[in-house]
Amino acid sequence: MKSKYILPLCFILFFQNFSSGQITLLRPDTIDRTTMKILNGKLIYGHQAQAQWTYELWSLDPLTLTAGRIKDLNPNSGDEVFSWATSYGAPMKYNNCIFKNELYFFADDGAHGMELWKSDGTEAGTVLFKDFNPGLIGWDFANYKVPTFLEMNGLLYLNAGVTANGNELWVTDSMAGSIHQVADLNPGTASSNPSFLIRYNSELYFTANDGVHGWELFAYSDQTNQIRLVSEILPGTLGPFDDGTGSVSINPHFTVSGRYLYFQVDLNGGLGSENRHWYRTDGTSAGTFAIENSLIPMDYANVTADLYGTFYFVAKDQSNYFSVWKSDGSVAGTVAVPTSNDLQMRPSMVTVGNYVYFNGMNTDSSGLAYTDGTTGGTGMVLGYDESYTSFNITFPTVLNGNIFFHVTGYDLMSGSFERVAQTNGTIAGTMTYPAIEPLSEFIPFGNDLIFYGHDSTEATPQRTKLYLLHPANFPPAIGTGVEERLNGESVQVFPNPTAGELNISMEGVDWMNSQISLRDVTGKIIMQTKINDSRMNELKLKLPGNLQDGFYTLEVINQKFSFTRKIVKVQ
Repeated sequence: MKSKYILPLCFILFFQNFSSGQITLLRPDTIDRTTMKILNGKLIYGHQAQAQWTYELWSLDPLTLTAGRIKDLNPNSGDEVFSWATSYGAPMKYNNCIFKNELYFFADDGAHGMELWKSDGTEAGTVLFKDFNPGLIGWDFANYKVPTFLEMNGLLYLNAGVTANGNELWVTDSMAGSIHQVADLNPGTASSNPSFLIRYNSELYFTANDGVHGWELFAYSDQTNQIRLVSEILPGTLGPFDDGTGSVSINPHFTVSGRYLYFQVDLNGGLGSENRHWYRTDGTSAGTFAIENSLIPMDYANVTADLYGTFYFVAKDQSNYFSVWKSDGSVAGTVAVPTSNDLQMRPSMVTVGNYVYFNGMNTDSSGLAYTDGTTGGTGMVLGYDESYTSFNITFPTVLNGNIFFHVTGYDLMSGSFERVAQTNGTIAGTMTYPAIEPLSEFIPFGNDLIFYGHDSTEATPQRTKLYLLHPANFPPAIGTGVEERLNGESVQVFPNPTAGELNISMEGVDWMNSQISLRDVTGKIIMQTKINDSRMNELKLKLPGNLQDGFYTLEVINQKFSFTRKIVKVQ
């Protein structure tokens, strides 16, 4: 019997009331979709110049629709901004960066080569920030050394290089002349090429090749000003992140969840996905190990998630079907999420509120699925009959407790299609916007979203338009945020996860005769207390000292209000 959630695509496209949600054209344009950023109320992006695949720095005011070139960096050529075309074929995605209300990016002005610039969005405020290699060649981006940035503790870190030291880790506080190399990790002219920078436990973690250990996991502390090898995961000259070329790191899909940093490794030099496995680290060598050794992880974007300190990921076992797995950081605690109706997984996944939402497929349909890690808390929000359409989710973005994504597929009526979809995790709160095909990520602009795409109703699609999505006014997903409202007053519970103490803040709420209970996953009451003081704004609740790590439910009840909150206990 087919599920009641299966709906034909044409019905989904048109049954919603679009008066509260619409897509409007900002301007016809051809852009570099990887460079879009919001800076000082304007969209900054790479605008295609007269020559194809060459880009200049432009801005667009979404309110006045005023657009134009910020500065002609290279009067002799349109090939200025480092773009996806410049880095074509690289496993790393190029990113520019907003730091202290300025855009940092690489560009070629025809005199200095490809070097580091910064811009406040004005012509006068767009200046060369660092000339790494004087001359016409500029920064060395051979072997796909794609620029990447990360802000940490008020400083901007990036991988960049000078001829004498190769491509290494650099840092700046944004002041002119303040940029400097952190260390020459691979001594001499060779490059360590630090990649996939991420912050974890107040340190900077990345993959790099120091010339001795191959591509391994390194960490930098700004307290000690030292780079250290976290653990020699794969002894030898290849390392666990080698993609098979020796020059480039695989994408480790770094994900911070609970107390650990999770990542993929390749134990055979990038020769096949069957050699990849999931590891975790707590920052020590002893605390860095494989959480599984028999799965094949999925190597796509958005195939990991964190839900209240539990790590979720996509992998397949001997069944040869991809499914959702979860881990508490231990081998024994790395298990498949129990599902019914043979629910399987496709990219992508994203956490909103109390659930991880993902692109699922069961025996009836494919569509939007959800899980909280339990069998009862896993299922399909809605599905599309597999005989009618193929359903896929890409580029998920969360705004105001709703998920926005590309829905792609094929049906007999319209053939191949790609549309913008919005959901709060319910059938009533899900809609697909007609006509416009998205071609980029969604960029938040206040309560709206900006994206690049084209109008599929055109006889000859131009693929040359910037759009603004004004979302439908759906309520946020269940459990979204850390704040609730009771009688018009805010309620906050923090920290969560917690090591043993909770703060419950309910300013303006009468606490008199409140009963507070903590229950385990079976519903058993672990602790209970009563409050008889109506004047408190914040309660400090100390959990039992012998309380095991895991999931619990906090419940607060009195005659005037009640609420519950999922709590995660960690060491």
